[in-house]
Amino acid sequence: MVLLNRYAERAALGRLLDAARAGQSGVLVVRGVPGIGKTALLEDAIESATGFRVARIVGVESEMELAFAALQQLCGPMLGRADRLPAPQRDALGVAFGLRAGDVPDRFLVGLAALSLLAEAAAVPDEITSLGRILRLPPLPQVPGQLRGRAFALVEAAYPGDAATGAELIRPLRRLGPELDTFAMIPAPALQHLHMDPDQPVPAHGDGAFLADFPAAAIDILTAVAGPDAGTPLASIEIRHLGGALARPAPGGGAQANIDASYAMFAAGFTPTPELADAVRGHAQAVKDALAPWHASYDYYNFEETPAAASAVLPSASYHRLQKIKAS
Repeated sequence: MVLLNRYAERAALGRLLDAARAGQSGVLVVRGVPGIGKTALLEDAIESATGFRVARIVGVESEMELAFAALQQLCGPMLGRADRLPAPQRDALGVAFGLRAGDVPDRFLVGLAALSLLAEAAAVPDEITSLGRILRLPPLPQVPGQLRGRAFALVEAAYPGDAATGAELIRPLRRLGPELDTFAMIPAPALQHLHMDPDQPVPAHGDGAFLADFPAAAIDILTAVAGPDAGTPLASIEIRHLGGALARPAPGGGAQANIDASYAMFAAGFTPTPELADAVRGHAQAVKDALAPWHASYDYYNFEETPAAASAVLPSASYHRLQKIKAS
């Protein structure tokens, strides 16, 4: 589609998108007589909105007397995320949209629920996975000189879409001015090297935990316990972002159809000697203990390297269900 003589209008829409990319909200009304090209302008703006999730609603005169009709159009495609909202907000939105019975909800609570739902949907698309990591590189000759013996804060991410959208998604990370920026299009087999794990087996120990949240206070505590000045034998401490499809129950998913946690923590270190093995185990446990206020209600067996009861690595309902199956 080619628009002629619409430079000023396109520039105004472009400024709105640029402001949104910079974290500034805004509203722009496009008005005019029928047939003047309002829809064409909006379609052009949508094509330029790489990295955005676009939501559409249509005003219908016959729905003017229906409460929340437009809001239901806006939120409908996002209702799969409603289970993450606080219960009062989730219930209010369900009643407002006729999805459940109940008293007429407070309109301010419905508005708060809609904002929370939009925030959930706007975070990142389900197709991207990411983690933050503190990595200590050993003072060995095999490590490049500019990296040898240093500690780094790393962000890893993978996105299976096109290069332009991927670049838009990581734009906030690049604005931080990293010392090294290796984000690039790579073939799928190269993903196995993204985490920089050793190619050959090495003696190591690690331990992990699910986290319900990871606020600024948790970041400060983790940095104090395992940051660059902590003197820890841990080589890697990572916080992996969960959510997305992992949070939604999968039909036929068995005893653990979804993961009810927002983050996964895993800490590990090399253990070539028994003394180092004891030190690494102790420091990994110290990290878990420091983050205990934000632990989820259960952990995950793949990340639990310290012996633990089955009840500690399964949701409570799943654990009791499996007990009944085993006893039958």
